[in-house]
Amino acid sequence: MFVTHDLGVVSKLCQSMTVLYGGKVLEDTTAEQFFRGPAHPYSAALLAATPKYTDPDSSLMPVPEAVIRAVDAEIAEHDQRRPQ
Repeated sequence: MFVTHDLGVVSKLCQSMTVLYGGKVLEDTTAEQFFRGPAHPYSAALLAATPKYTDPDSSLMPVPEAVIRAVDAEIAEHDQRRPQ
């Protein structure tokens, strides 16, 4: 297991990966599939927010607030369905 926020490192070292938010699994996939096209909107936003080595002077794109709110709602809904 390797834990990092650096998707550049993930792209070079990992064969499979799990995207977490708030301690919850949002996507569990191969690194190849993730970089081809993430399945979860939060994963896509993370990938879009990653600095591009081909354009080091470009500004970083933050994860949009709408995506964060949607993930928070998704997690809350999941937690409400889970038996206590």
